[in-house]
Amino acid sequence: MKRIFISLAVVLALVAVMAVPAMAAEEQNLGASVSVNEFISITLTDTSPTGITFGSVNDGSTDNPDTAQSETTPAVSVNVASETNVDVDLGIKGDEVTGLPLSNWKYSTTYAGTKSGLTTSYVAFDTNVSPGASSDLWHWLDVPDGTTAGSYNTNFYYKAIATGGSF
Repeated sequence: MKRIFISLAVVLALVAVMAVPAMAAEEQNLGASVSVNEFISITLTDTSPTGITFGSVNDGSTDNPDTAQSETTPAVSVNVASETNVDVDLGIKGDEVTGLPLSNWKYSTTYAGTKSGLTTSYVAFDTNVSPGASSDLWHWLDVPDGTTAGSYNTNFYYKAIATGGSF
């Protein structure tokens, strides 16, 4: 009888253990983190199908405009794409040109604004531009007296960086 009693006690203990709900927390958490990469995208809208062109000009002439620009139409619009996920600063630079100083190739953010000569290093022309916005530029060329007749070509570069960064 003692054996049956002990066996019964063991069985009842096992049943009791199985019947009692587990004593665990009803809620637990784990920290989660992610780093979202910076994404910057710009496109250029050029009003001329052939790029920035000044046409045929005379030596000794100043403020020769891009032939496609007007008071209300910029030579170039720099568009900050909507998928860009930071505000940006916009910069411009150019390539050196033999026979026609790079500083004579000029830009301004308004038609009647102060004209600045290009340099070989990026210079900010607009800051804190939001995704989906654009910034307009007008271009002019000064041709010094005595400039040798011929064709002169250069490249203008436009760049966007996260606001507050350095070019």
